[in-house]
Amino acid sequence: MWFHYFEPSYLPLKFADFELLDWPVVADNVRVPRDFDDDRYLQLNPDVTFNPRRHFLHEGAAQGRPYK
Repeated sequence: MWFHYFEPSYLPLKFADFELLDWPVVADNVRVPRDFDDDRYLQLNPDVTFNPRRHFLHEGAAQGRPYK
């Protein structure tokens, strides 16, 4: 995007819910799998109380938690 000088100034939805953006994608060399489903992750890990993708990236992957 930076090659074409793309500079978003406004996103009409909440960033976490924006259908064209996937965040966070990488954290500490851990990637969110393409088949990651937020609702399924929360069902499998009922103790997770915040954003399931963030939890998976920062804690869940290292703990070996299931995501599917």
